[in-house]
Amino acid sequence: MGYWDNLKFKNIRIKEYLWDIVILLLVGIFVTYLSYWIRIPVYEFKQFFNIDFNLLPLNFNYQVIATWVIVFVWAKEPIKDFCSNLYSNLSTRKKFNIDIDGRLSNWIYQGYLVIQNLHGKNQLIITQSNSGCLLDGSLIKKYRWKNLNAKFEIMFPGGTFEGVPISHALGIIFRAQDLENYIMVQIGAKENLNDSQFSFSPHLRFNGNYAIVKEVFGDFHIKDKKPNEFFRIEIDVIKDSVTVKVDENELATWQIPTHTEAHIIQHPQGAEEKKPFGNVPRLTFRRSTGKFGFRCYFNEKAIIKNLKIEGSNS
Repeated sequence: MGYWDNLKFKNIRIKEYLWDIVILLLVGIFVTYLSYWIRIPVYEFKQFFNIDFNLLPLNFNYQVIATWVIVFVWAKEPIKDFCSNLYSNLSTRKKFNIDIDGRLSNWIYQGYLVIQNLHGKNQLIITQSNSGCLLDGSLIKKYRWKNLNAKFEIMFPGGTFEGVPISHALGIIFRAQDLENYIMVQIGAKENLNDSQFSFSPHLRFNGNYAIVKEVFGDFHIKDKKPNEFFRIEIDVIKDSVTVKVDENELATWQIPTHTEAHIIQHPQGAEEKKPFGNVPRLTFRRSTGKFGFRCYFNEKAIIKNLKIEGSNS
């Protein structure tokens, strides 16, 4: 699978497209200049189209128009993405507080997502969401971040789902282009909150498929944590570095890779198979501006409150 083939399912931002645009423009200028030296005789062109060239501008050459039409067709996706990125930057808000702007209409999601107000605090409840939920915003107010600091309180409720104990895990999503392409770190208890040893598992979602990068366990235990009790989470995303803290204790730090092998296909029956790639795709949105969100799959469930996100210029 080549570079241009990959473009059809990647939402690449301006930095990744900029070089392609420059190359296309340089090619267009070169061919335009060259076209003045390689001309079809005027009389043949006139006889074929029956055009009075006296009515056309000086130095008119049909090759010029054809060249720039081709350049525009080739650069249509980069230009569209450039305009989209420019609009997003102009309308983006760098701060978010769920208690100030807690409307469910600000989110896009798959699965189950509810925002409820309890004692004056908005709480976000997510479960049964394989693709997750993303904070998007409205037409005139978008929420996008590249570098960010997010803080929130989380509770893993007890109980069961379809006879299976509720799993204590939450995916934290950032730099998401859509529900099919994003970076995520999953946190959770090793087995349950009675153990209280927290795990850290980075994921990459690429074209709808997941790749688990690694899984580590924190070298600390959070004492006296039980289901239905809130604790604090903080995540810092600065350039290629991701740091997660639990109750002010650093859980793990991770460097975002440059490429991904997200090639696991999950079938409804639960079986998995390898889908070979002709190459190892580049993680094109690795340093891109994107959405923030969460994911709780199947029997995973989390309740989140006091969510605050702020952009960083680092």
